Amino acid sequence: MTGWDAIHGYHKERLEGHAHGFYVALKVETIGFLAPTIAIVHTLQETTAGEGDVRCNSGTWTLIERNGKWWICAVQQTNVVDLPSDWSAHSGSDVR
Repeated sequence: MTGWDAIHGYHKERLEGHAHGFYVALKVETIGFLAPTIAIVHTLQETTAGEGDVRCNSGTWTLIERNGKWWICAVQQTNVVDLPSDWSAHSGSDVR
């Protein structure tokens, strides 16, 4: 999505009625500064649905500071899944 109207419209539709019973916890893992007014923030987000379904996302946020306020420029979220106990990054063929 690009632009305020698209982002706001999407979240407004998702949160009005669809989010009943949802609980979201956001934990900041790390904050790094590319410059005094540009920050990269890594987060973990846990969402619990009304039925007890729990999902976790790992996020990377890009923020800028303007006139004493921090603004979100971009967010990228990736679902976090439990891997099977027998899974290994070293199993199978090598990827180089």
